[in-house]
Amino acid sequence: VLLDHGRYEELTVPGSPGTNADDSDKVRWAITRADAMYWGQGKVTEAEQILDEIQGDIADSSLVWIMLFDSRCADALALAEKVLRSPDADPQALVWAGSAGIAAAGFLGAHEQAEAIYRRGVRIAADNATEIPWGPAQMGFGRCLSLLAAGRLNEAWDLADHEYQAAAAQEALAPLGGWAGFRGAVAKARGQLGVAVASLREVLVLLPNYDTFRLSAACLAELAGARALAGDHRQAERLLARADSP
Repeated sequence: VLLDHGRYEELTVPGSPGTNADDSDKVRWAITRADAMYWGQGKVTEAEQILDEIQGDIADSSLVWIMLFDSRCADALALAEKVLRSPDADPQALVWAGSAGIAAAGFLGAHEQAEAIYRRGVRIAADNATEIPWGPAQMGFGRCLSLLAAGRLNEAWDLADHEYQAAAAQEALAPLGGWAGFRGAVAKARGQLGVAVASLREVLVLLPNYDTFRLSAACLAELAGARALAGDHRQAERLLARADSP
């Protein structure tokens, strides 16, 4: 709850989950603190140190996302593949590693590898949908990023729009906000600025207090780009300033 409400400082102070905590509690606590360090405060080294201390597939899969967003795509892909090859990996670790690995492969131009990870990831997410309800969406997010990086904009649009409509039919607000963001990013890349602006503004309405996937800053930046392309440079500057301090 503190993480989703942006109260990062309360999570980054030294502490522990308690004297009676088992190993899984300690792992969850470490990942929460590492998330607060990286996503909330941009402290890359400190977040990685926390994850290095606990080790294991769950820690590695969380680290894959930090590497991806820190632009270390080759390292992210290598670590994702390591987790995916682990015979006893936790399903959550497989979902996290797979979704980030798909995107990393796409940014590196390894599109066949991205598709192979996606196909496997979809099966993993489907097999564990009850325990990991976000799994299918995360795999889809990774694939949409991969398609966008490859310039396969029609396929990216079909995926984002289909999943957006499905989430709307289910009234699933958090997935709807995520897919609205991808829909807007793809529309901007296709030059559909009106659709892009409407979709990206929708994200900011849907996810003001529930930004589990840290999409708000990215959507503000995409919206700034759409405004700049439309010639509204002052609004673009204001949006970029908001993106810098989400």
